[in-house]
Amino acid sequence: MTFSPPDIPQVLRQRKQWLVWRLVKKPDEPKPRKVPFYANGAPRNGEQGTAEDLAQLTTFDAAVHAVRERGYTGLGFAPIANGGIVALDFDGCVSGGQITDARIEALISDTYAEFSPSGTGLRAFYLGAMASRKDNAHKSKRVGGQAGAARLDGLFDIEFFGHNGFVTVTGKATPDTQLWGLQDTVAPLSQGVQQLYAQRFGDTGPLPAVGAVALAGEANLAALGPEKLGWTMDQAREYLFDCKASVSRAEWLNALMALHHEFDGSEDALDLADEWSATGDSYAGRKDVEGRWDSFGRDRGGAPITGRWLLSWRRDQMAASNDERMRGALAEMQRLLKEAPDMLTLQTRVMPDVSRLLLEFPILEIEAYSLVAGRAKEFGLAINKTEFKKLIKVERPPAAAAVAPLTEFGNTERMLARYGDSLMFCPDTATWYVWTGVYWRTAMGGNTEVAHYAKETIKDLPSEAASHADPGEFFAFCSLSQRAAMVAAMVKLAESDPRVCVPSSELDKHRHLLGVKNGVVDLRTGVLMPASPELRITLSAGCEYNPGAKCPLFEQTLRDVFFDDLEMVEYVARTFGYALQGQPREDMMFIAFGNGANGKSTIFNAVRKVFGGYARSADAASFISDAMGGNAGGPREDLLRLRGARFVYVNEPDEGGELREGAVKAMTGGDAITARGIQAKHSIEIEPTWTVYMPTNHKPIIKGTDNGIWRRMGLLPFERDFRNDPHIVKDDQRREKLEAELPGILALIVRAGMRYRQSGLNPPAKVLAASADYRKDMDLLGEWIEECCEIDENLHTKVSDLWESWETYARRRGLVRFISSSKALGRRLDSRFPSDKGSKGVRIRRGIGLRDIADVF
Repeated sequence: MTFSPPDIPQVLRQRKQWLVWRLVKKPDEPKPRKVPFYANGAPRNGEQGTAEDLAQLTTFDAAVHAVRERGYTGLGFAPIANGGIVALDFDGCVSGGQITDARIEALISDTYAEFSPSGTGLRAFYLGAMASRKDNAHKSKRVGGQAGAARLDGLFDIEFFGHNGFVTVTGKATPDTQLWGLQDTVAPLSQGVQQLYAQRFGDTGPLPAVGAVALAGEANLAALGPEKLGWTMDQAREYLFDCKASVSRAEWLNALMALHHEFDGSEDALDLADEWSATGDSYAGRKDVEGRWDSFGRDRGGAPITGRWLLSWRRDQMAASNDERMRGALAEMQRLLKEAPDMLTLQTRVMPDVSRLLLEFPILEIEAYSLVAGRAKEFGLAINKTEFKKLIKVERPPAAAAVAPLTEFGNTERMLARYGDSLMFCPDTATWYVWTGVYWRTAMGGNTEVAHYAKETIKDLPSEAASHADPGEFFAFCSLSQRAAMVAAMVKLAESDPRVCVPSSELDKHRHLLGVKNGVVDLRTGVLMPASPELRITLSAGCEYNPGAKCPLFEQTLRDVFFDDLEMVEYVARTFGYALQGQPREDMMFIAFGNGANGKSTIFNAVRKVFGGYARSADAASFISDAMGGNAGGPREDLLRLRGARFVYVNEPDEGGELREGAVKAMTGGDAITARGIQAKHSIEIEPTWTVYMPTNHKPIIKGTDNGIWRRMGLLPFERDFRNDPHIVKDDQRREKLEAELPGILALIVRAGMRYRQSGLNPPAKVLAASADYRKDMDLLGEWIEECCEIDENLHTKVSDLWESWETYARRRGLVRFISSSKALGRRLDSRFPSDKGSKGVRIRRGIGLRDIADVF
């Protein structure tokens, strides 16, 4: 049979703990069971963990061969006592490729996890040791007494495999495993896993034997190669001290093992390992280091951790540290400028410190200019870029010895060496982005900002003079470089460099992640994570995220608006949480309606500020046709603006406008839509990520009667009149006060989004009634039939007479444009009054007659 070996962590592949299994269906059992076999064909039905059992467990390659040649169903991994691997098994927690329990998702977020063969369960693997235990409730303790239903105690089922049994292995990594690059990472047993074990079974089991197996920290098999790198002790010291010693136990052990391998466990290397370890928070003394050191190098069946692992780890630590320091530098600039009491202090005391920070992080120059210009404006002064340059007076240190040639390619290389880590280009949209330390913002002025970096690189060319043998040739090139054509060429060449080139499909593709001003929020769990340029997040919410922040005034405002109707308060908050997900599965558009000062603007303005870069305003014409018909076809620049948005706020439509039903269906559904810019030659596909809110005093006219449009309408009644209601205390400063609560409002919306994920929107009766009333009001033919027609199965009327009656009725009320022809009228009547041929072939409709015109008009 054709069988491809699964892509799993190297540390599992290297264990001699593999077997195979086959699905076997017995007549007296409701479903097949997974029966384990050794790769030699013998069933594994004896005592597990014995010498005989261990001898018959095999290697990964041998197990793959057995599945391929003998037709077994799949591979199995057998945890054994002192084997160093623990597997966690979760059943019935996956639906449609998504983990349905956020608690499980958070628990296994740090290690390799994969889907079960059925696709409805999960397996997660850890380094350590634990006794095998199972917590799986009987059906009598489940909802409805049904096997597989939710447990009455609210817990999830789990089984720990630590010293016996086996787990199937598929290699179908979970989306989170792929997102965080954990395909080759088996982490030590986390504190959360150990606490869960203790909660379920009353003890913690044996502590994890982390040192027994080396952790493969990334999907980089070169890091596991056995060869040495020939370091001197000084080189090793430099590499090691570039890394923090206050790290996880597994990473600390890996660093020591890499050092031990490179220097064959020498005393000098041990001294270096102890010196570095002493800088960490968890340093337990020289004796602890020596104990670990002496245990390294023994044959445990795994590949050694080498200097390549240390170099890779060092690179990642330095990148993370650089991002952290960049964010700190930007925050420091903001603090310094905010504390400056006047322009003189800003110029004489603050700007030298800003210059110092820019010397270390030149990529922040644009942000610094914006901050300084903004603060100067508060003092009543305007600062242009030339004046800003004079203020910062940054003198860069001499560059390292030149390695780039004196060509356009060489200058491009210089620019990318200096700024490349903070630049990104999307060729399919021709857009440059700049890393801010938190998210990728669109570069200012198209290519203008990148051209600025090219010019800065050229200005710094003279610092290379000492590295060139021919000064005449070098300075001639410097002169040549100071031409507009050189700057343009550098930018153009950089656009195709793989170091910065990223397709737009990679941007903001992780819908469950939300960029905020202090990191990234996992919307499934509400956990704040560090920002990373690798996530390609190009938007940011309008405030920092603090899960514990409060917003008492916003909550009170919601209660005031909805007359303390807590069902409505919860529903409106949940719609905002739904919008935050960026996954409009409900296909909803929310119409917030109500006259006068009813709180719509106050609430929606606060929410728009919270959504920040994820919020867009849209012209009503995108959704509403006016009395003249509105636009149809042609370029749709309005749609292009919505890419990546999650909250779309439609400007107030005019009274009498008609809903563009086709556009609404397209823009509230999950299917991609096509749009092009005014000057664009080609269209592009946009996948909707947004939820539309239309605050209005006048609900738009909806001609359609099908459920396809009406199921999309979510009505939000805003009925309070803040101007004339004596029960409400007026507060003219409410909007300004709400700005101070933005972090709390964001936390509230994130929590509401988690509740939506668990149980949906659940519209209250008031919302359903408002939607039903709206649909009744929009039955354009209802009043005409009631006033001008008679309904009786024995009646029939000529089609031309029906049209004449409708046209007369509709002209008096200004409704003709909504049903403007006999054919259009016929389509609306088809479902109730069948068409037929009367005498002499005249078209008639049965079941409907006309009243005497004198009775009607």
